[in-house]
Amino acid sequence: SAYRDAQSALKGDTTGTLETSAKSDLVKLQNGDPELLRDWHKLIDCTMRSVNEVLDLLSVHLGPENNHGESFYRDRLPAVIDAFKSSGAAELDNGALIVRFPDRDRPMLIQKSDGGYLYATTDLAALRYRVFEIGASLVIYVVDARQRDHFKDLFDAARKINWHLTPDGTPAKLVHVPFGSVLGPDRKPLKTRSGENITLKALLTEAVQRGTDEVTRRAANPDAPTHTLPPDQLAEIGKAVGIGAVKYADLSSDLANDYIFSFDRMIAFEGNTGPYLQYAHARICSIFAKAEIALATITSAPFLINQPAERTLALALLRYGSVVEDVGRTLEPHRLCTYLYELANAYSSFYQTCPVLKAEDDATRLSRLKLCDLVRRVLADGLSLLGISAPSRM
Repeated sequence: SAYRDAQSALKGDTTGTLETSAKSDLVKLQNGDPELLRDWHKLIDCTMRSVNEVLDLLSVHLGPENNHGESFYRDRLPAVIDAFKSSGAAELDNGALIVRFPDRDRPMLIQKSDGGYLYATTDLAALRYRVFEIGASLVIYVVDARQRDHFKDLFDAARKINWHLTPDGTPAKLVHVPFGSVLGPDRKPLKTRSGENITLKALLTEAVQRGTDEVTRRAANPDAPTHTLPPDQLAEIGKAVGIGAVKYADLSSDLANDYIFSFDRMIAFEGNTGPYLQYAHARICSIFAKAEIALATITSAPFLINQPAERTLALALLRYGSVVEDVGRTLEPHRLCTYLYELANAYSSFYQTCPVLKAEDDATRLSRLKLCDLVRRVLADGLSLLGISAPSRM
């Protein structure tokens, strides 16, 4: 409400008085005005309470030591300007300080003519802190694809004065991982029916509710493994399904591409979705619940790979290490999603054609149980790398 009131006020500010006042206050804030800083910290506290609620929903664990927003670098901004001036890497242009690059027409503005700082100034201070003070050898910026030019300028400006070097002189790898937009069914940026932007908390809350509804519906079947579970346990599974669905939908597409957001598709237990992989994991867990066999017995059993479906599944399992290594190198999590989906499909084909608990002899039974256990472990590990939980019952 306050934000909308501020927007309305600025639209009605035909003389530019409010805009001028806002710019003036920004400079005062950046220079440490005590009263403005006090109000600013109140806003930060209020904002972080809401942010932490969302992080809890996502099962993301970040402490105060991870919260280094723009204000954290405020005292370092004058040093950024001094360093670029003294090194000759920046020059004055109509009172503003800019960094020029030989291969592009646009300069990088790092200080306005009124003395105010910009995102670029803060980003340079942050980059210097991460590389030199923390000693990070790899710095990854996961930011909107529309900021490609900004990060090209940022990295090149840092290299101009050797701010990309760690304390021992090793060049740090600076990477911008761009991501596309989340679109609604109309292929426009996702909004509410009233046309407002959707908050992440509202989106996740609905995902949890839909996941819980689907899990509860399935639990009504007397044959379902979850049939006897109380509502609170079904709600926990529903939360895992809902949050996992949203995360998987976001990570399973090429990050640079836009994608259409659809709850119906995301929550589905079939197709290339998070719930499908979670369900595959839960199905394997149910096999071991029925088998009533110690894992140590399975571990010591030899593999007997005789059927084509067994061979296909075994070969798929052998690819896991290289896929994880590849994702770490390319920073493209959709490759891991694709692999896990293909593994789940290979397991489904194996299960349909190769009896496990009713195998023709004990040796084959133990071998197939061992294959099942490996698939279960890889699915759980892969989902964990994506930040998605793997329930044992669904």
